[in-house]
Amino acid sequence: MCAIALSLAAVEAGYGIPGPLSFPGAPESRTAAKTDPIILASNVEFQRKVETQTTLIQHQAAERQRKMEQKHPEYLERKKQMRKRSR
Repeated sequence: MCAIALSLAAVEAGYGIPGPLSFPGAPESRTAAKTDPIILASNVEFQRKVETQTTLIQHQAAERQRKMEQKHPEYLERKKQMRKRSR
């Protein structure tokens, strides 16, 4: 009851909302929460999806590059023939 009265008095006096009560010798939970990273299951799942998609995109890009390298000589040959025809 006393804590409620003190809290109300502090708010009325213009000191704002008082912070949580702290006990001597108790570990500070706010600082521990700020320094320790929190890894949620959804974050891990999201990271796996991103890694999978990134790997897939890289493989697709490598496959496209390989196909382009194979077809490049054919393209150059056709281009040469088109130039001969247009002259």
